Amino acid sequence: MGYQKLTGENADYLEIYNLDNSESERQRVTEGLLDDVSREIRTAAANIRNNDLPRKCSKERCQKCYLNYLYLSRKEKREFEV
Repeated sequence: MGYQKLTGENADYLEIYNLDNSESERQRVTEGLLDDVSREIRTAAANIRNNDLPRKCSKERCQKCYLNYLYLSRKEKREFEV
């Protein structure tokens, strides 16, 4: 979407970096994909503005997550054995 605003043309591909598993995914850009991504961005922005950020923690997920040091409290680190 930023590329389109900058150049006036659609990008050929969209590359997504997944923080959960440190992998990337490449997708061909279509009009439907742009609409879906735009909707997801607007929803995420509204959730951030409204401080609607539910956590999805569990011992199994947090033990595997390489970002757990950023968001777990000391109590949760002990509880999840991180």
